[in-house]
Amino acid sequence: MAFNSIQYLLFLPAIFILYYLLPSKYRWKLLLAASVCFYLLLSIKFIILLAIAITVNFFCAIKSENTTDSSKKSMYLHIAIWSSALILCIFKYYNFFVDSAAQLANSMGAHFSPILLNVAIPIGISFYTFQIIGYSLDVYYGVSKAEKNIGIFSLYIVFFPKLLAGPIEQSQNLLPQLHKKQEFNYDRITSGIKLIAWGLFKKVCIADRLTFFVDMTFDSSIEHTGFQSIIGCYFLVFMIYADFSGYSDIAVGSARLFGFELIKNFNRPFTSQNLTAFWKRWHISLYAWFNEYVYNPLAFNFRNWKLWGIVSAILITLTLSGLWHGAAWTFILYGILHGFGLTTEYLLTPFRTKLKQKLPAIFYKYLSILITFHFFYFTVIVFHANTVHDAFTIIKSFLQVSPTQIGWYLFGDNKIEFILAISFILILFTMEFWQSKTDTYLSFHLKLPIAVRWSAYALFVLTVVYFGYFKTNEFVYAQF
Repeated sequence: MAFNSIQYLLFLPAIFILYYLLPSKYRWKLLLAASVCFYLLLSIKFIILLAIAITVNFFCAIKSENTTDSSKKSMYLHIAIWSSALILCIFKYYNFFVDSAAQLANSMGAHFSPILLNVAIPIGISFYTFQIIGYSLDVYYGVSKAEKNIGIFSLYIVFFPKLLAGPIEQSQNLLPQLHKKQEFNYDRITSGIKLIAWGLFKKVCIADRLTFFVDMTFDSSIEHTGFQSIIGCYFLVFMIYADFSGYSDIAVGSARLFGFELIKNFNRPFTSQNLTAFWKRWHISLYAWFNEYVYNPLAFNFRNWKLWGIVSAILITLTLSGLWHGAAWTFILYGILHGFGLTTEYLLTPFRTKLKQKLPAIFYKYLSILITFHFFYFTVIVFHANTVHDAFTIIKSFLQVSPTQIGWYLFGDNKIEFILAISFILILFTMEFWQSKTDTYLSFHLKLPIAVRWSAYALFVLTVVYFGYFKTNEFVYAQF
């Protein structure tokens, strides 16, 4: 069930009430049962794949920890990783690579018809596979102890708030929390509810409203003006951000109701002054995973190449991160572009340092933010387009801008929706700026008088109910 569905808004309070009515020793079992039911309601046929991945990695981690034979430790690690990776590759990437190979062979005159699998991609497979692989590596390197309770380990993987689209939890963060007795904490629970409400606002009032304009922009059957395409692609950036950060807020808020603190997945990424900072603020859990388990090992293995070792590690890591999103050349190119962006930024570090010293600080800061934002702006067009050709067609249309294109007719008869979209985007970033002035997320309003606070709560609820789109549009990253 989707986070923005009526079913979830009934499911979550029911589990919450039962959780605190039960004795503490049974609570994790309730969450495990609820998480399994949550997944079964979405995808009954793929539960066996999830069970296989959990079982294999659970026992391999214990075996790896208990043996002192390095060759056996390595064997158990490889079994754990490749069993999970093989499931991911078969169901998510097999058709893409086989079909791409067939097209390449056909272009060279060697014709053959590939055998393709007629299966759907298991829901949440990219997220839970990476979490499982990260756990196995943590145990192998001694970062974490192997979990001895298969029920607790299963809950660590399938915990329903983060099962479909993360955040990708590291073992040292979530596993210890699952062993602690969680008491009813009013402040923590109210902060969780506020975070869920804020995430729902991002989804139904901003992301789903912007989806209309984005779909119109990326509809290849419609010929757009340059200015219309430019505005539509700005809306795309804000739509993806509101959608995914909204999902993450609901996930973190839902977990907080039960006493667990998940990784914060976004931290005002559009204020980043360079791509390195951007990737530490955007989809934080994925960046941390690739940095820990891909970039660092590659950079170490390529250390003899010096500068080009680092460049190679960055390019490989970002290309793989693009492929992680899906089996399409648009995702691969998205990763490659970010890889080149980060390597260029790294190579130009001395120049950027000199430029920073010469320019006024405020000018350099906002120039850097604008450059970083618009680099992401162009790459996300490639990310969202159906094909690479469609992406470049849209970007080429930017050159066809003229003053006569500016007017209300840009998006048909949707003037009010256009104004609402702009207004809610401004509210989003005003709130984020206000929130940045306090240390605790979404607590900036607590010093306001109680009457003002509750009036604001009532107005917020009415805004979501009246202006929200409740058509249960799928979250963008739930597809991965």
